[in-house]
Amino acid sequence: MLCRRSNAEGLEALVGDIKAEGGDASGYLLNAVEPDVIEDRIAAVEADIGPIEVVVFNLGAQVGNRSLAETSLKTFELGWRMATLGLFRTASAVCPLMVERGKGTLLVTSATAAMRGNAGLNSIQA
Repeated sequence: MLCRRSNAEGLEALVGDIKAEGGDASGYLLNAVEPDVIEDRIAAVEADIGPIEVVVFNLGAQVGNRSLAETSLKTFELGWRMATLGLFRTASAVCPLMVERGKGTLLVTSATAAMRGNAGLNSIQA
C-alpha cells in the first residue's frame, strides 16, 4: 500500500513498477492535513488487505527556499501539520494494532532531501 500527498501519475508509475517486478501494490493520494484520512486509510488497509506490519513514514515538510523572516505562521503550521502531526496521527492509529499483535515496525525517514541536501528543499532557513 502506497500513499502520496500529490502526483497521481508518479504514484501510478510506482505501483506499476512494483507489479511489473512481480509484486502486488495499490496506491492512494492522501492529504495528511485533512481530518481522519490517515486513520481511515489505516483502518481500510487493516480491514481490506490485512495486518500492517511495517509503516514507512516519509512525509517531508519542505516549504521552499525561504528565510525565517519570509515564512508565515500559516506556512510553518502547514509543514508542521503534514510532517509532525501526520506522524503522530499515523503512530496513534497503527502502533496500538502492532502492540496488540506483538510485532510491527514504524520507520520514520522524513524526506530524502535531508540526505541529499538539495538547495531549496529545507523547511526554514535562518
